[in-house]
Amino acid sequence: MLFAWESNPSLTPLIARRFSEPGDVALVRDLVLKSDGMDRTRALARKYAEEAKRVVRERLPPSEAREGLEGLAEQVVDRCK
Repeated sequence: MLFAWESNPSLTPLIARRFSEPGDVALVRDLVLKSDGMDRTRALARKYAEEAKRVVRERLPPSEAREGLEGLAEQVVDRCK
């Protein structure tokens, strides 16, 4: 939503009124999906997942637990496709 808002200031009044009027939610959904907001959100999630995996590899010895944490980071991002 924030990335979509950045590129589409027409969302401002809808946000200000907290999507309270009929059709607001559907309109916002369409505007968000037409923006690059979802792609930017996925890219940001991927960046944080890669950073999390890097930290896990640096701080934990090889183990099933470490593999599980790395896998979890992947699953969270893959789920958002």
